[in-house]
Amino acid sequence: MRPDLPFTAELVIIKGHEEQRIAVKDIQMWPSHLALLPDRRFLLVSSRTSRSAAEDLWKPNTVLFSPSGTPEAEFCVGDDIPALVTDSGGSI
Repeated sequence: MRPDLPFTAELVIIKGHEEQRIAVKDIQMWPSHLALLPDRRFLLVSSRTSRSAAEDLWKPNTVLFSPSGTPEAEFCVGDDIPALVTDSGGSI
C-alpha cells in the first residue's frame, strides 16, 4: 500500500551510537531508492519515469534534498533503475 501524494516521511541515519532524524515534507513521488551524499544531502529517486509528449524530454524522477530535508533540485537520472549507488564524492 502506498501513501497518498504528497506525503511526509522521516529519514533516520545511524552512525555508531549517534542517531540523526530529518523530517522530509511534501514528497511528490513514490521513491524506490535513497542515496546519501556528502555534506548530509541525499537523493530520493523513483525507478521509473516517462517522456513528456509535448517536449520529448524525460520527466524528473530524482529530488536532491538539503541536510534539513528541503528539496533543492529535481532531475532525471534515467528510467527502469534497478539500483542506485553514490560515491564519497557525490557522483551517482
